[in-house]
Amino acid sequence: MNRSRITLAGLGLAALLVAAAPYRSAAQSPADDRDAVLVAPLAPEDPAAQLRPEQLNVPMLTVAPPARGVRPLPPGVGSYEIEHDVTTGRTTVSGAPSELLHQPTAGEPLLSPGSPGANPLRSEEPRRPPQTGPGPKRVFGTDDRTMITDTTVFPWRAQCKLFMRFPDGQNFVGSATVISRRYVITAGHCVYDSNHGGWATQIEVVAGLNGTYKPYGSAWATYFRSFSGWTQYRSFDDDMGLITLDRNLGDSTGWLGYAAPSSVNGTTGNISNYPVDRDKGVRQYYSYGPINSSTANQMMYTIDMYPGASGSGMYYKTNAGDRYVFGVNSWERSDTNGACRMNVGKFNSIQSFIASGK
Repeated sequence: MNRSRITLAGLGLAALLVAAAPYRSAAQSPADDRDAVLVAPLAPEDPAAQLRPEQLNVPMLTVAPPARGVRPLPPGVGSYEIEHDVTTGRTTVSGAPSELLHQPTAGEPLLSPGSPGANPLRSEEPRRPPQTGPGPKRVFGTDDRTMITDTTVFPWRAQCKLFMRFPDGQNFVGSATVISRRYVITAGHCVYDSNHGGWATQIEVVAGLNGTYKPYGSAWATYFRSFSGWTQYRSFDDDMGLITLDRNLGDSTGWLGYAAPSSVNGTTGNISNYPVDRDKGVRQYYSYGPINSSTANQMMYTIDMYPGASGSGMYYKTNAGDRYVFGVNSWERSDTNGACRMNVGKFNSIQSFIASGK
């Protein structure tokens, strides 16, 4: 998780951008109507559909993160819902105690359904036998990640690249997944990092990025949510975040559902994101594999990933073809990668955050 100006460390805030990206308000964003639904992607020649040159210059020098376990909260310490208004800088703490946020799911899964969006085009996940044997950190055995060549079809257009700026002026990249028309889920460390001043001062969200092409333009964060277990104690049990966008991006891209299943071991997890070791982090790569073990707050697996992948939603697919995010890619170790699990407490919190409309 430690990062410096020239190194990559950890999965999420993995790369420093060479130049600070200028903040653009909603009034400066690509579409005049922020809630206009894009039935078709933007034309590649549209200036709003192109990355800025400085967003391509991501240093590739890496260092191995320190070995670590999943850090739980100290005994007797509670975790609370945290909300942060990007515009005003105001942070609000709610009263949800840790026994609710960390409560395991029992019985039938809690489900919030997804939507393919305005454009009916869909794609299937590419399948091949995953390699799950021992190997180097993050990528295990054979590299089984598959590049997504058409990110304008569902579900790939609902996977996002994040460009984050923090109070100390440093800029990093991560990933996220659209789970409602105006909300994306990501890792807590993509919205808050105490090593760089706390809450991000701005996050640009680019859905379906494909090289320099932004088929749905950019959306900007207006509100963040996370949990005090992450913001105060850096516990990976609470390394989950929610971003409110300045427009209804999901009406154009569609969104994945989210769920809190009672049992996850052996479930095939799917993940698609923007790792910086491939194509400078501007191409989307998909991988999958079984959930090997779990706790009430964590899922462990040897699904291939790399820095820049943090924050992408780990999802499963039903026999009917519905996709549900049930964790957020969060951390890595030499023997396993891990996600913060969507349990009943976090499911209810995310649902409540979205229902608030903020």
